[in-house]
Parts: sequence; structure tokens; C-alpha cells
Amino acid sequence: MTGELTIGNNQILLCKTNLKCIANLANFKENSSITRVNFLILVYAKELDEVFVPESLAAKLKVMTENQQFITDRVTVFTAHADSLGGLAQRAEDILAGKTFEGEEEPIMSLAVNVLKDMGVYKDSITLNSKEAAAQFSAVKERVYTLESDSLFPRSLKYSLAKNKIMSLVLSQPGYGFLTSEKYGNKSILNVGITNSMIESLQRMSYDTTGNVNFLNSPYVAVTIHKKDHFNPDMNLLPKVFVFDTSANILDYDFHGRVASHLQNLNENSNLESILNSINVFRFNLDNNGKLIKQASTGYPEGIFNRDVMINHVHDYCLKEYMKLTSGLDFNEESFLLLSEGLDQNKINSTVLTRDALKVEYEKILARIENLYPDVQTDPQLKSELFRMTKLIKQSAPFSFANKFKKIIAPKSFDRVYSVMINEKDFLIDLEPGNLNASSADVSNIFSQQPSFSVTAKLSRPINLADNNQSGLTNASQGSQSDNIVKYIKSIDENFPGVYQYKAEVSLLPLGFYIGSEKAVEQLSSDTVAPPVLAVNAERVELDPESAIKFKF
Repeated sequence: MTGELTIGNNQILLCKTNLKCIANLANFKENSSITRVNFLILVYAKELDEVFVPESLAAKLKVMTENQQFITDRVTVFTAHADSLGGLAQRAEDILAGKTFEGEEEPIMSLAVNVLKDMGVYKDSITLNSKEAAAQFSAVKERVYTLESDSLFPRSLKYSLAKNKIMSLVLSQPGYGFLTSEKYGNKSILNVGITNSMIESLQRMSYDTTGNVNFLNSPYVAVTIHKKDHFNPDMNLLPKVFVFDTSANILDYDFHGRVASHLQNLNENSNLESILNSINVFRFNLDNNGKLIKQASTGYPEGIFNRDVMINHVHDYCLKEYMKLTSGLDFNEESFLLLSEGLDQNKINSTVLTRDALKVEYEKILARIENLYPDVQTDPQLKSELFRMTKLIKQSAPFSFANKFKKIIAPKSFDRVYSVMINEKDFLIDLEPGNLNASSADVSNIFSQQPSFSVTAKLSRPINLADNNQSGLTNASQGSQSDNIVKYIKSIDENFPGVYQYKAEVSLLPLGFYIGSEKAVEQLSSDTVAPPVLAVNAERVELDPESAIKFKF
């Protein structure tokens, strides 16, 4: 018995010693959580002196061994996390010092860091650029920086006849409210910006809220436009919903600088369907090592999984071109920089390399123009033309390098900006607000035809009212709801005045949702996705609050 007790005491002493060693190991960094674990280990080791009971020595030793293993495992986790954080910190320091992930010196990376500092956007670029913005660098570069062949001007300044023809063909299609003959009140182009880092935040928030892994890499968003009628504030209207793939880009040039196929192959026989099938869709993404992944595809379902979603992207592409041609306004993401000071397009910004030489050269050009056209001060028409000429010269590559470079690498206020077409009187009344499973039967009783529901700008409201719109509807709804129906019927008249406002809502959709029979998948990954968790049917689009995390603005 004495020998057994001696062995038991030796094991307890060994256990105490091990626990104290673990406590010392856990105290390798000044961390509140680790210090707390260290304290608990020391307390537990101290209490071992009081738990020894000879009659149940084997049971006590078993419990102590299990607790020792438990504590060891937990301390190991802290150690692993600390090592991981240390490794990430070192990688970040290497990148900021111009090194690769492997810690090797890379001259081109050092040059990039120095250029960012020279341009005055180093801090903002490092801290404010989101993953989506970094992936968009190549798309922005094609739009604003790449020069036209044998020219000093970027491709974005060149007028494209083919793009204009596509715009005219797409925006003249009936059924979407583009035509003056479609009497649905005022027509508006709404530009909805998805703010910096919103997509990444929504992905994390959605996963944390629902536990659904299909949110983590989903690029799909639903842009919902709500209308509030201030003349009838108690009347609820069904929103217009648009689904977009935020990873998809429609560009004018491919990765090799060639004109995109949807512009190159356009002919007199082209129609909307042929355009949808020929649209080049480009994607840019970053892998876990920060390397850029590029992908090019064509049409649907190869480029974008669904025809309606493709229509939304083509409308966005054409509406931006329409606004640029008619008003000179560019609503692409690079027009909304997240900088403390905006870009001064009237100023020649020099770099460290050019110093003042660039400004001196520009002044020489102005002096030469004045010598060629001495009447510029007295001839108003000539003065106006020369003013346009000098503005254009400032947009050429030598004099606009700094501003255009900033447009690429500076953080953007919006990760994506989508342009959608809205007709003022194309909103249907919601007879059962708050009921996501409500039938459209009551709504259809108002009109002579069945309303149309889609995830595009397609017109929803039929033109003609039902013959029995007063008596039949009164029986279907009572009290204030009946009054709202009467007010709604009056409000959709073409000449009826209205005071209203629009509100946009952005929702993240998980991978695996359906539009009709077509399933949304991740385009840049071959990973399989879980079974579908959201369906968008052809009659009414409804998003389950637990299946879509939203931002309103």
C-alpha cells in the first residue's frame, strides 16, 4: 500500500510540474485571454494538493490526466493562433516593404509602393480598398488608362459606333418602358451604388446570421426599388426587383486589347436575342495569395446563368453609355473616388520623375496655339473652340497620367454602380403588405390582363383596367384597403399628378438560388454548392428575411 501511495504521489507531483510548465508556456505574450488561462492553470495545480484521496487514487489520476490533456490542448490553440497572427503580420510588413509573400525582394513591388506614396494615395489605397475594388483594377484600367492604338488618348474617349448601335437597339425594345409610346409616367434612370466593402460585409454578416456557407462567396445581389406615394402614404406598392452578378463586367475590349466580340460581330441583322448571346462577360478575382484570376465567357448561361440577369447587365451597360453621350455624366465606379480631395481635371499634376517639366511643356503648347491663332482674344467662336482643344489636350496621356492612375488605384466610394430604368406609374398596389406568400389574384382583378412579375425592368402593370374594377374590388377588400384601391386606380392615370420618392435596398443572395429553373452558381470556382435555399418564381419575387441580408439607403 505504501508503494502504491508513493507512486501516486509522484504522478501527482509530475502532473503539477507539467501544469506549471504549461502555464509558463501560455504566458509567452501579454494577452488578457492567455493570462486568464495561465491563472486558472496555476489555481488548478495548487488545488491538486487538496484532492488526493487514497481510496480513489486511480479515478483521481484519470480525471487529472484528462484535465491535463484538456488544458494542454487549449494552450496549444492559443499558441497556434499567436503564431498565425505573427505570420500574417510579417507577410503584411513584407508586402508594404515591397517583398513577395515568400519574403523575396521584388523591384517592381518596391516601385509600386513608391508610386503610391508619390501620388499621395498610399495610406488610402492600403486601408480603404476592398477585395472587390482590387479585382476591379483591370476593368477600370481598360476604361480609363489603356491608350488607343497610335494615339495619346485613352480608349474611353473614343466614340464607338458599334456600341452606339447596341445602345439604340437595346433601349428601343418595347415592354421595358423605354419608349415614349409606353405611357407609364415619368421615366427615370436610377444609379444604385453598392458602397465600399458592402459585399464583403454582407457575406460575413449573412454567414454569421444564418450559418449558410453559400453566402460566403456569393456575388449575387438583389437591388430592390421601393416607391412611396406621399399623396397616399397609407397605400403600399410592390417594389421593382433587379438581380445582378457583381463579379460580371461587360467591357469594350478583351484581355488582349482586342475589341470585344459583341462590338466586333454586330451587324444589320442583330437583334436583342443575338446581342444577349454574344455579350462578352469578363471576371476578375483575387486568390488567397493576392494573384489576379481572369475569366472571359460569352452570353448566357455561360457568361451569366440567367437571361433576365443578363438583360439587367446589358441595360446597365447601355444606360451608362446613354447618360455619357447625352449629358456627359460618367456613372462608372472610377468616377466616385473615396479621397479627401477630388481630382482637379484642370490642373497638370506632375510626378517626382517629371517635376515641373510637364507643366512647362504644357505652357509651351498653349503659347504655340496663341501664336498660330492670334485672333483668339477677339473672336468668341475661335476662343470657344480653342478652349475645347486645350481641355482635350489635358486629357492626353502625358498630361493626365497622374489623374488617370489615381482613378485606378485610389479607393472607390462604391464597389459597383448599377443603372436601372424605372417608370413612375409601373408599380402595382400591394393588397397584403407583409405577407410574402400573398396571391396576385386580387391585383389581377384590377386589370384586364394578368400583371407581369420579373427581376428586370420589364413593365409589370397592364395598361387597361378591368370593366368591373369598382364593384368587384370593393367586395374583395373592405374599409381603408378599398379606398386605397380607388386611389391607386386614379394615381396610375397618365395625367394624374404625384409626389413620391424612391428608396433602394440591396440584398445579398446565396449561391444555389433559382430564377425559374436556372440555378445561380459561382462562376470563378469549380467548388460544388449546397442544395438550393432560395427560389425566385415567375409570378412574384420574394426574399426570405433569413435568406437575404439587406442594406437600405
